[in-house]
Amino acid sequence: MNRLIGKEIDSSAPYFIALQSETKRLLGANMGLRIRACTEIGHIVYHGGELVQTVLSNDPRVIDQLMSIVRAEKPQPLPLQVAAIRALSVIVRAGTVIQEMLEARGLMDMLLATLKHPDEEMRVYTCHTLLFFLIKSIDKYAPSLCTAEVQGQLRRAALDDWTFFQYNDAEELMKLLEIPYDPYLVSGCIQSAKGKQDRGMSVSSQGSNGFDDD
Repeated sequence: MNRLIGKEIDSSAPYFIALQSETKRLLGANMGLRIRACTEIGHIVYHGGELVQTVLSNDPRVIDQLMSIVRAEKPQPLPLQVAAIRALSVIVRAGTVIQEMLEARGLMDMLLATLKHPDEEMRVYTCHTLLFFLIKSIDKYAPSLCTAEVQGQLRRAALDDWTFFQYNDAEELMKLLEIPYDPYLVSGCIQSAKGKQDRGMSVSSQGSNGFDDD
């Protein structure tokens, strides 16, 4: 039973007001505001504690809309999809009740589908979200995840750019699922890619005027 459903909510609380405002933007038509709303929702959920969990439990429109964007049930711009999966990577950590809501809405199937996404950033944040979800559900889902297809997708994701993360979550998932992999190969490929990126930035900076384009 969801102990948060029906719980009284302080509608004057700043986090409640902020979440309601961003929900309206997320459901609106302005693409820039929708992308920004995804980012702000992530911040609000991260800092809002049980109050925000209660709001999401009683009004799951945010969760439904974010998952719809990631699933691309209608054609979606990639920046919006990335912003949505980033928001979900925060929401999945909001507590057991929220995880159960996400699970009931097919989060696992969505993540396994998104793991095949051609965009690197989508794959990276999918792994990030999947890791936090599986920490409490590993026994339930491990058998269905230890397939040749999923293993191949995780090995591919482990070679993606994890520069801005504390850990390579694709590697962490493979450890959690006890999937054999070569960490030296993964680390070597990442360092090689990073070196190429650094050299490219160095070359491009020589021809710049010292100002950012934006």
